[in-house]
Amino acid sequence: MFVSFLALLAVPGELSLPSGYTASRVVAGLTGATAMEVARDGRVFVCEQTGTLRVIKNGTLLERPFLTLKVDSFWERGLIGVAIDPEFDKNQYVYVNYVTPDPYPHHRISRFTAEGDVAKGGSEVVLFEGDDQRRLGGEVPAGHQGGAIHFGIDGKLYVALGEQTAGAPSQRLDTLLGKMLRLNGDGSIPEDNPFFRRNTGKYRAIWALGLRNPFTFAVQAETGRILAGDVGGNAEEINEVVAGANYGWPTVEHGPTKDARFRGPVYWYPTSSVIAGAFCPVADRPGGFPAADRGRLFFADFMKGWIKTLDPDHPDRVRDFAEGLPRPVDLKFAPDGSLLVLLRDAWVKDDAFKPGTGSLIAIRYDANTPTPKAAAVPVAFAPPPPLPTLSPASGTYTGPITVVVRLGVAGDTVRYTTDGSEPSKDSPIYKHPIKLDRSATVRARSFNTAGAPVDFAVGARYEIRGSKPYGLAVREAPRGLRIPPTPAGLPAHLSETGLFAALDDLSPSPGVIPYEVNAPLWSDGARKRRWVAVPGGATIGFRPKG
Repeated sequence: MFVSFLALLAVPGELSLPSGYTASRVVAGLTGATAMEVARDGRVFVCEQTGTLRVIKNGTLLERPFLTLKVDSFWERGLIGVAIDPEFDKNQYVYVNYVTPDPYPHHRISRFTAEGDVAKGGSEVVLFEGDDQRRLGGEVPAGHQGGAIHFGIDGKLYVALGEQTAGAPSQRLDTLLGKMLRLNGDGSIPEDNPFFRRNTGKYRAIWALGLRNPFTFAVQAETGRILAGDVGGNAEEINEVVAGANYGWPTVEHGPTKDARFRGPVYWYPTSSVIAGAFCPVADRPGGFPAADRGRLFFADFMKGWIKTLDPDHPDRVRDFAEGLPRPVDLKFAPDGSLLVLLRDAWVKDDAFKPGTGSLIAIRYDANTPTPKAAAVPVAFAPPPPLPTLSPASGTYTGPITVVVRLGVAGDTVRYTTDGSEPSKDSPIYKHPIKLDRSATVRARSFNTAGAPVDFAVGARYEIRGSKPYGLAVREAPRGLRIPPTPAGLPAHLSETGLFAALDDLSPSPGVIPYEVNAPLWSDGARKRRWVAVPGGATIGFRPKG
């Protein structure tokens, strides 16, 4: 889920809000914030990925955590979801979703009983255990964990789980990954779940499938409608979650689909990192948002730092709301009518992870205090610049590879390291692709013309297990090809295709890449030569195995 979190909280900046809205910071000093829930009394329960559930009370971050859990917090694992019982005033139940390392990494749903602002000692009741993540694969198994848990208006507990970058489990009914689950409050499974009679055991909890990384979802209190944000692929999706629905991943890519087997998104946009979000309450109340906002879904984007709103009855009607936010990770409406925005300000949990960088802000509305668009507000942060990116992705490779770093901002200088350390102004400048013939952690960071870093370091871990290289160090874009995308209009002679630089020896044109297959087809002793060309800057996906 987590993608390029950045918040320059020490640097004065501007947050763009519509007229009448203002923002202020409630607290700072949160570590690896992942999710939050708001009690009716106004207390905010915040998950820290490292295993602590914190309480914000009367605008103060309480020193003593509500609870502290032993978690596997690597990459996107950890404490990743919190919910408050609909009858909290009576039973004081608080629910969490976390990844435990014991006896193997898996999701666990537990219930705790509050005693004031802390969990009562020994009150943990384990309600539901997830799958052994060691058995389900994935390029980055600790990624795509999902995590959100919320009660529906039917009193059932809904749980969103990602597919840990493995893809295929999303379409299987013998694993919980890539699913929305539905449980009773005591952890038992409702008999009206859509796969209850088709499945057995804990897999009867599956409510919907075909999801990639549903890190967040929102329940509309007035209607019970559930809209979930499913991160990544070729697009960000907001899906209406209904019983038995299959959203297609990875059989179909994110975005609209004409495949009748799958339910398409109600809204989508090009890939980034969606947070969906919170429904604005419909009822008018003191301190609440104006009528034009009521009933709309407020959703955000990690990477782009904006908040937009969507009419669930007309999801094509999307409005801009806020810009310049430093990586929102969760949204909730508070009892006083304000919109709370949780900011993570950290990359995934890796060796460069830093504590205490997150914060909570509140956005309020007052028609009597108009705020011009793009006016400064009393929150000290600035819009984040784009980060460098590394290609290929982290993973295990069967031979030497070449790592390409793409710049985040034109004009910046990128410096890098290959030992996992934080790049500094003295680190090598990236000028050419980095060749790796042994395992390494590559980290890259942008520096401005004055030599100061403009963001945090991004990184990837490459396990090299072999000496035989594969792939290309660099690839030229093909030039001068005259081959249409369909057979219609295909040149009559090979010499007219532009495939060859010279016809006497059939040497290929620049950007036309020779290749061989592992098991060539025997064809009566015929000799074959093979090439492939990819148009423009397009690429072909590749995996070293499978």
